[in-house]
Amino acid sequence: MEKIAIVGGGIGGLTLAALLRRQGRHELSIWEQSATLAPVGAALALAPNAARILAQLDLLDEVSVAGTRITRYVYENAQGLRWHTLSLAPLKDAWQADAWCIPRSVLQQALMRRLTDVPIYLGDAVTDVGRGPSERVWLKTRQNRRGEADGIIGADGVHSTVRQALGGPPHLRSAGFYAFRGVAQGRLPDRWLGAATERWGLDRHFGFSQMGPERIYWYATWPKTDTPPSWSDVIDFFSSWGYPIRDLLQATAPTDRLCHPIVDRNPWADWGRGRIILMGDAAHAMTPNLGQGGCQAMLDAWSLNHYLQRSPIPDAFDRYRRFRHRRAARVATLSRLYGRVGHWSGMPGRIRNLVWTHIPDSWLARAPLWALGRPATEWPQSIA
Repeated sequence: MEKIAIVGGGIGGLTLAALLRRQGRHELSIWEQSATLAPVGAALALAPNAARILAQLDLLDEVSVAGTRITRYVYENAQGLRWHTLSLAPLKDAWQADAWCIPRSVLQQALMRRLTDVPIYLGDAVTDVGRGPSERVWLKTRQNRRGEADGIIGADGVHSTVRQALGGPPHLRSAGFYAFRGVAQGRLPDRWLGAATERWGLDRHFGFSQMGPERIYWYATWPKTDTPPSWSDVIDFFSSWGYPIRDLLQATAPTDRLCHPIVDRNPWADWGRGRIILMGDAAHAMTPNLGQGGCQAMLDAWSLNHYLQRSPIPDAFDRYRRFRHRRAARVATLSRLYGRVGHWSGMPGRIRNLVWTHIPDSWLARAPLWALGRPATEWPQSIA
């Protein structure tokens, strides 16, 4: 039985562990630098390509009760005038699963309940990894703990220590904006229920979705400056964008809001080699503009599990890398492009908005399926 060490206890690493544990062919361990497996981020946009994975784990019904089914994308101007409504029916039909807006913590807890017999080492960051004289690889932690395995999977996020230990550059680059995220208490009016709504100004966006019966997830973008704007700056600016934005901001407790400078990674950066491989943000950190960061990490997990059931390490790692690298790179590139164009300011931004309002919905309706693909092309084996 091959031994696998997963570094990182985020959504991608836990999904992989749950998939591998279900097969029972590998001895697993999870190494997480945080003292507790606290969720990072307020919500998860669970697109059909990731929802289908949770259905395979028999987890979708469990986590979806805390979220809201998303049936359409809605685009509006800053004052709430509707530009486009895009049905997600083609994407649902292709993947045989709905899209959802769910609390990230609910998914994390559900995955953890599937891993009660897997050793999880908390509060001790992995600081180095390497190859031993035999076919084994090793890892070291800040507290001088040492572990050995047949393979190490770096699922430790944007600032991956596994990537750093491999000696390659981080390949991180600024996306040019900050993202504010939060969860407000309340319920949206019927016109916005079941929709992922995004409003566009010139160089700022504001999006919101119902998340369960009594919570609303929202996000806002702000052009990158040397220092992030204050919370009062955000409220003052976006309050002029019309209902319900000001209400959402004021209904968000300080403990329920986040602000991060957005970065992504060169999508063609190395993913590791031999018996050490990367996944999720450690491999292909992407901007949040397509809502695919967590979803692509789950697709990595599905692909890794597929190849690990059919090939030994390191062959399985190599087959995973060759299959997933260009697919994840394509989504990351589209996400960055969408974010750059969406944040044009001045005259380019005005022209963009004018053109955007005149594109027929029938043309845009093809975009989600074109961007995310179908199981037959995005999975190493189709489950359609």
